[in-house]
Amino acid sequence: MTIEVGTRQSDVPTFFVKDNGIGIHEDDLEGVMMPLTRADHDGLNTQGTGMGLALVRAIVERHGGQLALESERGKGTTVLFSLSEHGNA
Repeated sequence: MTIEVGTRQSDVPTFFVKDNGIGIHEDDLEGVMMPLTRADHDGLNTQGTGMGLALVRAIVERHGGQLALESERGKGTTVLFSLSEHGNA
């Protein structure tokens, strides 16, 4: 598996972590950021607690940012996040 980390140009600095794994099924994309939820539409994911993206989302939102996912089956997933300059004090 290949993992790429970088930034995208936009109005707000946006960072990404991208892999070339199996991707996340479209039906699982929204729920996978909820605590204790795993993207396991095809029964292939046998590891993990379902807390990783939920924790990342909480941290990003606590800093006034946003978290988003882009995924294509068979091609991988990109996790994008932005942070507010001022955070949520």
